[in-house]
Amino acid sequence: MSRDLVIAPPVPPCGGSTTDPEQRLGPQFRWTARRKALLLAAVDEGLLTKAFLEAIYGISEEELLSWKGRMAMGGLEALKLKRGSGSK
Repeated sequence: MSRDLVIAPPVPPCGGSTTDPEQRLGPQFRWTARRKALLLAAVDEGLLTKAFLEAIYGISEEELLSWKGRMAMGGLEALKLKRGSGSK
């Protein structure tokens, strides 16, 4: 994994709140399967911590573990599935 890869903006665009992930990432921001996989790899490699992901991106440990389990079971295709659904 490239150490200079930017996953999402860590600071608010256009002066949004730094405490609200929805404003910080923008209303149209989506956690794609690729972004989820990159975050999982960054945590596994020690580049990011779970606490950082929760504080900056609003991703709970439960959600991260869910992504990790789905990635282990079905790779990127499994990460494309929305939680609780059987289809994209």
